[in-house]
Amino acid sequence: MTHIKGMRASFRDPAGKLIRHDNKIIRWIAPESEDAFRLIESSSEIKGFISRNSIIPYDRVDGDLSLNFAGIGKGGVWVEHPRIAFPTYPEEWTFGMLKAAASLSLELADAILADGLELKDCTPYNVLFRGAEPTFVDLLSFTPFTGRSVWGAYGQCLRTFMLPLWLCKDFGLRLDRLFLCEREGISPEEAGRLVGLGRKLLPPYLYWLAIPGLLAKFLPAIRESSLEVEVSKRLHRMRIRSLVQALSSCRRHQGSSNWTEYTADRNYGDSDLAGKLAMVCAALDGLGPNDVVLDVGANTGEFSVLAAQRGMQVVSLDSDEQSLDLLWEKARTHGYNILPLVMNIARPTPATGWKGEEQISFMDRASGAFDLILALAVIHHLRFTEGVPLALQVDLFSTLTKGRLLVEWVGTKDERVVELIRRFGYLPADYTKAQFEAALEDKFQVLSHEQVGQTDRWIYLCEKR
Repeated sequence: MTHIKGMRASFRDPAGKLIRHDNKIIRWIAPESEDAFRLIESSSEIKGFISRNSIIPYDRVDGDLSLNFAGIGKGGVWVEHPRIAFPTYPEEWTFGMLKAAASLSLELADAILADGLELKDCTPYNVLFRGAEPTFVDLLSFTPFTGRSVWGAYGQCLRTFMLPLWLCKDFGLRLDRLFLCEREGISPEEAGRLVGLGRKLLPPYLYWLAIPGLLAKFLPAIRESSLEVEVSKRLHRMRIRSLVQALSSCRRHQGSSNWTEYTADRNYGDSDLAGKLAMVCAALDGLGPNDVVLDVGANTGEFSVLAAQRGMQVVSLDSDEQSLDLLWEKARTHGYNILPLVMNIARPTPATGWKGEEQISFMDRASGAFDLILALAVIHHLRFTEGVPLALQVDLFSTLTKGRLLVEWVGTKDERVVELIRRFGYLPADYTKAQFEAALEDKFQVLSHEQVGQTDRWIYLCEKR
């Protein structure tokens, strides 16, 4: 018997379990859930979403695999899913990504009613992104329609989708901080404290916070009311579509952050930029069309787009959520295979959940996952702002790449570094070009290095030793 742990988060649903084994994703559906799964298999709506890549596809696995895995009972159904190239979690998403995940979830919740199904839960953790597009990945969230007049997942949808999005829009709520600390989003009570009494009396908070509090004593009677199935479905649809309407009007004003205007505010000229772009393109042209690129400090994605235009898969990492949201919109509009990731590389997403095993840490997901790391105009920020020595930065890049690194040295004569020295009041002892090159040589073979025009910037193309 193979002692394989179930996938993180799989223990929460008694209807089945996910297992990662031999680079495969296998789902066990418990015997008591087989009838529900047959209804899922026969659903024309679900088949349509699968054909559009909006629900993860699956193939039945012949035979009973329960003898191969510890902790799984006999019987049931086994299916295999394709792997998602790079899983991410809500704390790493932009505003637009969370909104897209909510939109897909509500669209599904509405559509499957026609086939006698409903969503038993409505949470961002049912969704992963393939590039810029959301994909619903939890088959067992679909369950036979209960006939109740109140959608059981409504409250969860409010806590994990609707309230976080509206509070982000209206009050600047940090989605990364919320989901890192609270798996179930934000409670109506806490949301009410943030909103305040005056705003609570205005839509949509009126319907989500004020009125439910007044009517709470009547909910048990409503929940257990006996209605015809079609009447119950209509009530479900009305509630779901009210959320869809509220979601469509949740449009954040895209103001400027500290970094959204960065590419328009360079401290070097057009000819220098053209030379830099040529170096980046040359490095990208040395890769295959299906290779995977990590763009560290991607900002609004100038270099990420160059990689995506060559058919590469790109993970674009930045701590500035608004910049990455602009990139996500661009990627979705143009069909680029770009996955934005809101994260500070100096403080990567930790493993979270029960025993730290439900959500995988960034380092566990990313180590050795990339054919090329782009680290352009990054190392001086990490050295001054985060205090990370150059050797440790290079060591991180060597951990993340399985092939190449394209990294930019920004010297002490550059205006940006001069500003940093002035702000922090010192120049780190290791911040010299010679020590940077020595750190590179320890982990990489330097294939080429070129000056960016007449600036005090140099770009190094390196191969991992």
